[in-house]
Amino acid sequence: MPCGAALLLLALSGCNHPNTSVSPPNSASPPSVTPGPEQPAVKTPVKDAVQQMLAQQQARTYSVIPKGTRLLSVNLKDGVATLDFSKEFGKLADMGESTESKAQKLLIRTLAPISGVEQVTITVEGKPYEGQDGVWNRLDVRMQNGAESEPASGSDGGENR
Repeated sequence: MPCGAALLLLALSGCNHPNTSVSPPNSASPPSVTPGPEQPAVKTPVKDAVQQMLAQQQARTYSVIPKGTRLLSVNLKDGVATLDFSKEFGKLADMGESTESKAQKLLIRTLAPISGVEQVTITVEGKPYEGQDGVWNRLDVRMQNGAESEPASGSDGGENR
C-alpha cells in the first residue's frame, strides 16, 4: 500500500504543474495527424462533388451507380477529369442501357458546374470503363453547363429532370 500511495502522489504532483513534459507532445500531435500532402487531394472540387454524389446514390433505395462503388482517384489535366472507380462500378454494364445512360448523365451533371472541367473519362481500377455504348472516354461535360441544350453525342433522349 505505501508504494501505491507514493505512486498516486507522484502522479498527482505531475498534474499540478502546467509546464510538464506532457504538453509538448500534445502540441506537436496535430501537425503529424493532418499531413500536408493529403489535404489538397481531399479538398478538390471534382473529388468532393463526385464523393457527395456517390454518398447520395448509396443512400437511395434505387441507385444508378452500383452499390459499394468507391472513387479511387481523380486526375484533372487539360480540362479532362479522369475518375477512377472501384471494381463495383463495372457492374453498371449489367444494369441495362437505360440505367447506364442515367449514370453517365448523372456524372456529367455532377461535373458540369465545376470550372475547368470540360470532359470526363471513366476508369475502373485503372482500366478504361467500357459500357454498352463503348468506352467512357472524354465524355463532353460542357454540353450540360447551360451553353448547349442537346445531350452529349452518343446518349439517347433527354433527362427526366
